[in-house]
Amino acid sequence: PYTLPINQFAQLQKTLGKEVDVSPQLATYYYQFNTSRPPFNDPRVRKALNMAINKQAIVDAVFQGAAEPAKNPIPPTMWSYNDAVTDETYDPEAAKKQLDEAGWKSEGGTRTKDGKQLVVNYSLLTGVPTSDNEGQLFKQDMEKIGVKVNFVNTPPDDMSKVLTSHSFDTISFTWQGTP
Repeated sequence: PYTLPINQFAQLQKTLGKEVDVSPQLATYYYQFNTSRPPFNDPRVRKALNMAINKQAIVDAVFQGAAEPAKNPIPPTMWSYNDAVTDETYDPEAAKKQLDEAGWKSEGGTRTKDGKQLVVNYSLLTGVPTSDNEGQLFKQDMEKIGVKVNFVNTPPDDMSKVLTSHSFDTISFTWQGTP
């Protein structure tokens, strides 16, 4: 078996003149929030941001429907996957209410608390098309609830340093295993 980016399957089928079998990948793609710094240390804020992310739209746009929205960090192909775990439903209106309850009020279309604007600095992996696509979708979803997103261009070679130094607010991350 070979791992091939989903956007290359149609071309491969056309070139081979045959159907290409697709099987689930042993991987989980997710947004990791830095919970060691405000406002991400507040579970109400993290819950609101999670409710505002349209995971199905990401699956459809980035993975061309060849994935399923993750509801926990364990992929469904692993023995330890727990299907009883639930995820927040995509609900931007409920996300807005959750942010209101956490003290982040909407003022002029942006969320503020104690005079500070709610801003997410998103570490965008440069040169990685899926990272750019996920980042753009994340930004669109956050704008719907009044959260500003700034992209911080992060070369893939710097990712380990960024993670270990906790110098990020959020990053799109992949856990990938081998069968």
